[in-house]
Amino acid sequence: MKNMTSLFILLLSLPVFALKIPGSYRCTQLRMTRIAGTDVYSKGFATPSLYLNFKPGSITLSGQHADIYLSEKITISNISGDSIFVETTLRDRKEKAVMVSRGDTLSFDFLFENEEASFQVYLLMILEPVKKALVKKRPSITERDSSRTGGSSRDLLGRSKKNL
Repeated sequence: MKNMTSLFILLLSLPVFALKIPGSYRCTQLRMTRIAGTDVYSKGFATPSLYLNFKPGSITLSGQHADIYLSEKITISNISGDSIFVETTLRDRKEKAVMVSRGDTLSFDFLFENEEASFQVYLLMILEPVKKALVKKRPSITERDSSRTGGSSRDLLGRSKKNL
């Protein structure tokens, strides 16, 4: 359990087909389903050779479909309160495919050549590491004011401390 990334993966299929995350895996079909209460969103992929790459915070799919090169990236980003957007990029076009909230479930059904596997990604587990990564230290009022005014510090009311 110590080497798990920010994605919490639940293996549902039989026989057991374990994947070590992060990594790159070859599959021929994929269906992604988002479940939030009674709301269900599903998107399917079928390619002769589809590669699935897990990295902390993102899942990248790439492969060939007819004459079109498919490269779809599902990025966990754009947090608003307890909701995040799952953005997809298809070639040079970016689309917001679905908004997911804390407690929603993303379900991934894979067909890996001759074996099937299903995973569920619980957003409660992936939301916290993303929030931590996006936090930036904000300078104090004195630090910000000093950088703007060439070194004179000010109190909380904005008065120059030199004139007090």
